[in-house]
Amino acid sequence: MANKIEGRKRTTLANVAELAGVSVSTASSILNGRSEELRIADDTQRRVQDAALQLDYTPNLLVRSLKSGRTNVISFYNAFRMRTLGDLFMDRLAAMIEVAAGEAGYDVLVHTNFNRSPEATYQFLNGGTADAVILFAPFADDPLLHLLRGSRLPTVLIYSSDPSGVLPSVSDDPVEGLGMVAKRLHELGHTKILPLIEVGPTVRDAEIRIQALRTALLGFGIELLEPAAVEADPARLAEDLPSLWEAANRPTAIFCWRDFLAYSLLQACNELDWSIPNKFSVVGYDGIHWPSATSHEAASVLADTEELATATLALINQLVDGKQPENKVLKVKTELIPGTTLGPAPIYSRSS
Repeated sequence: MANKIEGRKRTTLANVAELAGVSVSTASSILNGRSEELRIADDTQRRVQDAALQLDYTPNLLVRSLKSGRTNVISFYNAFRMRTLGDLFMDRLAAMIEVAAGEAGYDVLVHTNFNRSPEATYQFLNGGTADAVILFAPFADDPLLHLLRGSRLPTVLIYSSDPSGVLPSVSDDPVEGLGMVAKRLHELGHTKILPLIEVGPTVRDAEIRIQALRTALLGFGIELLEPAAVEADPARLAEDLPSLWEAANRPTAIFCWRDFLAYSLLQACNELDWSIPNKFSVVGYDGIHWPSATSHEAASVLADTEELATATLALINQLVDGKQPENKVLKVKTELIPGTTLGPAPIYSRSS
């Protein structure tokens, strides 16, 4: 077998045709699966295929996409512009997107360079590498949204929605999920529920979730206490929790805007030797069991991530095919996982 072309210069179709002793058009027809249609001899097919293998020839994806109109690649861009190890939420979401994309015939290109400007990011996303973009959780004022609205690049938002209504979106339904939480808390006799959020700039869904719970509780005549901001550090929580609990007039339940905070809280309770749910109930959001020094499974609202990924790819397919979806704002179903941290309101609450 002859040596491959020296260096890292990409092998061209002309190189393959020359080695096989055929024209470039014949080599192209064979490698694009048109041999039978054009009645190309078996011997010629073998020579071209052997030459392509020998020269390590791979068709240029961008050139092929110009001919077919497709690359069968989807870009995934995280509008938080960060990715951390051990993020179980993103790990689960990425896995579901990958599975759904693969079943739909796409590869996924995950963008991890967050040092570009919004304009440079848009140019990269819209450079022909991918057929469409999945944009995760952009803020309403994200400049990338404005650029994508004005482009022809099919785009679907997940865990967010477009305030202008131009770009389609798929997300969880906190109103449905936290409506279940409010109903269950009411059934268990809870009347004092304290919401916890975290200190920091990335708690974008906290306000949305707390407002959904507040509205749902008002339907049962229950007023949600004012949110308290804490650090999601078990040791710090163990120091601050006793005074926080007393200052809030001994709440019978605590709602954590996400499960990471819920498990930090449960670990702090473990260090304080506080019995949950006897002391108070704990409810989180996302349905993720984070590593923690507690034997509890937090009660939590779980969104159907598999349904979310499947719905996202269905929208992508419609947009890539040039169709406009009838429903641009999709909400996936949620359920309340009771776990081991949701119980009746403590007796003391009735006299306090």
